Amino acid sequence: MLTKIQIDLIAAVAHQLAGKPVIIRERIPATVGVWGEAHKAENGECVIDLSPTIPDEKMLFVVLHEIAHHARHVFLPSDVYKAKPQTLSINEPSVGQNIRENSADAQAAEWLEWGKEHANPRLYQIAPFEGVLIALLDYAKSEV
Repeated sequence: MLTKIQIDLIAAVAHQLAGKPVIIRERIPATVGVWGEAHKAENGECVIDLSPTIPDEKMLFVVLHEIAHHARHVFLPSDVYKAKPQTLSINEPSVGQNIRENSADAQAAEWLEWGKEHANPRLYQIAPFEGVLIALLDYAKSEV
């Protein structure tokens, strides 16, 4: 489970990296079998749902992957954010969907590496999740 402070930190990092405000919700995503889900609400707000079941060692990558979707991809407003957890099924991914997922993976990996390299070493040793996120608050907008 994420703390309120961690959720607020993720939201701040998402705003920095995606260049727009992003609402972070810790809830089981609407789509079956995923740990995270990025979408746009009908009112235009960007939303990321993060499952409380994400293993700790995967959390940072999942967070950055979902932020990457909002930084790199265009979402049409929809009511997916209202769907109950685990009620939407995944269809066979299209070539375009695979490209978007690979793009988000690559961006997340780049940010993760950058965050590790620029994190305060002492903070990273004590709290690597927070250390990387705090470092990413300084990620230059021109690098996105």
